[in-house]
Amino acid sequence: MRYAEALNILKEIPLKIESEEISVELALGRVMSEDVVTSMTLPPFTNSAVDGFAIAHSGSVFRIAGTLFPGETPREKTPEGHAFEIMTGAPIPKDCFACAKVEDVIVETALGPVENARFVPGALGVKLKNPLRRDENLRFAGADYAPGTRIVSCGEKLRAAQLMALVSNGITRVKVFKRPRVLLISTGKEIVEPGHELKPGEIYNSTRIYLQNALESLGCSVEIAPTMADETSAFLSFMRGALKHAPDVIVTTGAVSMGSADFIRPALEELGAQILFHRVDIRPGKPILFARLGETAVFGLPGNPVSGVVGCRFFIEPFLRSVMGREREKPFTARLANDMKKPSDLRCFFKAQLEINDGEARVHLLNGQPSYMVRPLLQSSVWAVLREDQSDFAQGDVVEVYTEEASHLTQVPGDFA
Repeated sequence: MRYAEALNILKEIPLKIESEEISVELALGRVMSEDVVTSMTLPPFTNSAVDGFAIAHSGSVFRIAGTLFPGETPREKTPEGHAFEIMTGAPIPKDCFACAKVEDVIVETALGPVENARFVPGALGVKLKNPLRRDENLRFAGADYAPGTRIVSCGEKLRAAQLMALVSNGITRVKVFKRPRVLLISTGKEIVEPGHELKPGEIYNSTRIYLQNALESLGCSVEIAPTMADETSAFLSFMRGALKHAPDVIVTTGAVSMGSADFIRPALEELGAQILFHRVDIRPGKPILFARLGETAVFGLPGNPVSGVVGCRFFIEPFLRSVMGREREKPFTARLANDMKKPSDLRCFFKAQLEINDGEARVHLLNGQPSYMVRPLLQSSVWAVLREDQSDFAQGDVVEVYTEEASHLTQVPGDFA
């Protein structure tokens, strides 16, 4: 099965994630389950963008009528021949047409003129150095938000900037998708947790810590199951108990390939699962499995660490985006900085470094692409994706590029596919 076919299957699974209403104080990283439209005008009043003087009349010399501070009620009128000293953010009198910056005036005092003075005790008046344009240095009511403006959209992941916008509009609670409940199961009798001394033939369970944190960063609530040895009966017994709690997603690692110890698929079928795909034409991670078990989605990831990373980044993450109404991620494009040969008929996800010179994006494919090698992950900044229908790639060829984590993506320079 091609990767595009697998993505389409993931998109069609009708997993239902319920919504909940929470405080914006707790909403960072959560995904909106509805649009939010403001009823406010923001700013709610026209105000000064500078510390300076509010001008209502023609001319260049004015006496000072008083001082306006933020939080005051706007004045109705300015006396003829006068101007108000005004602070940034203070509402301007309704008859004023502009504000002059402090550095653009000369303050008249009994002792003579003073320039660049924010406040001069005993100031008698102010003289403009240059004529003011209408609306100069004003922040108009409704310039940021008008009633009916959408603040955030359904499917949008809330970052600090979105929370600022919501609170600016007086919104304190939002409806978000509940955190998908994910059960993470590691398999393999060779797998042990850090803190235990390794015996011959054992390795530490590095994939578990990666997936747990990656899934939590995607907004999931993750439960860690005890590591399963390669024993079908123990796995079946555990799964029957776990399914009573109806997790939204189950993720297993290991035991999905073609060996005699690879028991995940037959065990799932014994439980009544519908296998939607098993083995996708990709590298790394070709043995990946996806199934439905009642209302639960099941991902069977290969055991090698980077295969698990690719499975999470390019299968689980798109699935979660789909069920929570988020748009499918779009890659950008860049030119290869080095040659590469790959197997024909496989889409390859390569660890790479992104370079942008003179406005052109280039990716350097790293050494150390085998799926058991963790260290190159720390050296990479992006994933370069080499399509199935080509085996020999040359420097300068255009390829698709994805950031390490789509959840952190805003926009990256380059040509979008």
